[in-house]
Amino acid sequence: MIASLDQLLIALAAAVGPDGGAGVLRVLRDVLRVHAPFDAGEAALLTPVGFERHALAEDEREIAADDLLLDVSNRPEVRRFDEPSALDVFPRTREWLGRRGLKSLLVLPLSQAGGCRGAVVLARDHAFGFVGASLRVMVPLAAMTGLALDWARALARLPRADEWGEAQERVRAERRTSESEATILSLRAELERQQARVAALLQERDAAQREAARQAPGRRRKR
Repeated sequence: MIASLDQLLIALAAAVGPDGGAGVLRVLRDVLRVHAPFDAGEAALLTPVGFERHALAEDEREIAADDLLLDVSNRPEVRRFDEPSALDVFPRTREWLGRRGLKSLLVLPLSQAGGCRGAVVLARDHAFGFVGASLRVMVPLAAMTGLALDWARALARLPRADEWGEAQERVRAERRTSESEATILSLRAELERQQARVAALLQERDAAQREAARQAPGRRRKR
């Protein structure tokens, strides 16, 4: 039984987890094998330092070169190349396909609905390999893949439960240290106030004793 488009999109969303997108790519691979059979495939995600590639088949060699991927990332439109000659405008990609004996290509942008920029790239070893692929399914599927990968990568950057617990304990320890330091400062200030009070009382006592000693001879003469 072939799943509906809604079911496929839900399956991709349900595969999101703190694994950097591995679960999403597994679901995508299974779905594509049914709806757009391919001999070679990859998901290429645009990063600040280039494209991060994830193979969708056993052969992990790259398929599309940066000349094609950058163009798709900047102009997110579906591209279908039925024969190698159609790739003349992307000579590096055509060269790479020729090395692997691939003849046709389907490129689905990830960024039409937001999320990661890049493309899902599928290839076949014969011409016109994707004539029967339903773009009505493929386009939203790739768009949801971009969103799901973005969510999964964001989750992977969050602290794990144990790391979160350790971070909370560090905050509590720092707070206790801060509170202890504040208490020590408060006690020190109170001690200084008490010492100043004692010093003032001693000064008053000494002054009183001196005054008493000064007046004592006068009282004895009156007798």
